[in-house]
Amino acid sequence: MKEMLGDNKEIASRRFKNLEKSFINDPLFFTEYQKVIEDYRREQIIEPVDAGVTEENCFYLPHRAVIRNDKSTSRLRIVFDASSHGKGQFSLNSCLYSGLNLLPDLFLLLLKFRSNRIAVTSDIKAAFLQIEIHEDDRDYTRFFWSERPTTEENLQVFRLTRVLFGVTSSPFLLNATIKYHLKRWSLIQQMRKKFWDRWTAEYLNHLQSRLKWTKRNQDLEVDQLVLLKEPNKTPLEWALARVTRVHPGPDGAVRVLDIKTSRGTFRRAITCVVPLPISRDVGQPSNGGRDVQCCNPPSPDSHVDGRSAPPTS
Repeated sequence: MKEMLGDNKEIASRRFKNLEKSFINDPLFFTEYQKVIEDYRREQIIEPVDAGVTEENCFYLPHRAVIRNDKSTSRLRIVFDASSHGKGQFSLNSCLYSGLNLLPDLFLLLLKFRSNRIAVTSDIKAAFLQIEIHEDDRDYTRFFWSERPTTEENLQVFRLTRVLFGVTSSPFLLNATIKYHLKRWSLIQQMRKKFWDRWTAEYLNHLQSRLKWTKRNQDLEVDQLVLLKEPNKTPLEWALARVTRVHPGPDGAVRVLDIKTSRGTFRRAITCVVPLPISRDVGQPSNGGRDVQCCNPPSPDSHVDGRSAPPTS
């Protein structure tokens, strides 16, 4: 289809001269139009075409202004005419693939809108202008512009770098791009979760889960009862032990301790034991404000493996 498309240069030039007459008759209109062009250049929505670039495989688009007085921010919008063509030639729109209709069904959209009490809508600012045109196809979006309409020497040629409004394929490109990035984002989130799951299972030897703290916990003391963690047993089967010695670090915090169980004495890290609470505060203390003993600790001669001691004869 590219070979059958004319350049439309003569028609675009003639219509731009008519637009220049409007600029001369209405300087305020030209100022607003020029501001939009300058914004496009600053945001790299358009780019100049070098004078030495070949005139083959290109298309010139006429453009005009659409003014909406109900808009306070973007009152003037530039619209490019992709349906323009010479006699016996094709227009740009006639050579473009319109694509599939990716818009949601209106009936289903209304049902979803009424299914909840609150509906949320969003809008993408200048949605079409957020999608770039491939560099090989940008010459098919050329147009004329002049910063001084009164002289023909300042006539410049620009081309668009973003998808323009009014082209047959623009709605499909917009919806397809949004769906593509949403699907890609979902796949990236799945890959990210899978990566961390595999890293935790295959590379992380020990993961200690703990809550955030704002103050230091009280260190374990000698004769304090603890439960010895055993990974192959449930917490109800953990052995009962007594702290026989603590080993403070350079900062005074206890991280290693010696414990005594029914199977002997062991040295363990503090992360391998769980303090056993044996006292609690009551609402109205009856012994001068001291803690009330809830259970009696076993004597050194008793079994401390979490089970009852056998009867003696």
